[in-house]
Amino acid sequence: SYIPQGNTLFSGSIEENLKLGSQNTTPGDLETAIRAANAWDFIEKLPQRFSTIIGERGIGLSAGQAQRLAIARAFLHKAPILVLDEATSELDADTEINIIQALQNLNPKRTCIIITHRPAALAICDRILKLENGKILECRPSYSSPSH
Repeated sequence: SYIPQGNTLFSGSIEENLKLGSQNTTPGDLETAIRAANAWDFIEKLPQRFSTIIGERGIGLSAGQAQRLAIARAFLHKAPILVLDEATSELDADTEINIIQALQNLNPKRTCIIITHRPAALAICDRILKLENGKILECRPSYSSPSH
């Protein structure tokens, strides 16, 4: 599954957007993914909850809410590889940390490729590669410089 920096939501209900590509999703799977993506609280506060209609690219939601829905949808796919391309760029630091921790607890386990300028995600990485001056350098897993 690929989660880009900008979301890929479509016009329709929140539930339709989440189940896109995963039509056999159970209510339990849906709740687990939504909670892991830190989206449960804001969805529960919406007047029509999962039936709430959103516009193309998440119109009607904040950028962070739309990004969390895109993350939840990727979690539902249970693909063996997740590519997160600046996928937490619209999130506050606490929400980002919660989602990164949830990545570690996904079942089944997945290989995650995290492309980021934000150092919080690096704490869970087994291997860190840094692109610098057109070259790829391997850094120690404990790498946490806020300037990269």
